[in-house]
Amino acid sequence: RQTRNARILDLIRELDAHLKRIGHLTVGIPGRIDKSVLQHESIFDAIGRRHAGDAEARMRSHIASVLADQLATYEDPAED
Repeated sequence: RQTRNARILDLIRELDAHLKRIGHLTVGIPGRIDKSVLQHESIFDAIGRRHAGDAEARMRSHIASVLADQLATYEDPAED
């Protein structure tokens, strides 16, 4: 909100909306919130230790984990 750059503000708004959509898709997956909290703590720890490569690897692992859980619980409406 403090930026005077409209492009950056638009990107931030789009990212925020995307993260909210992902949150809505994953909140109902059993165990996902607890798993995400642990993964976020792990990422935060790596950042705090200033281990950029480790933080990146943990973030990539988290994203893959969320996607895997979403796909595992996806129900295709076409199959009904």
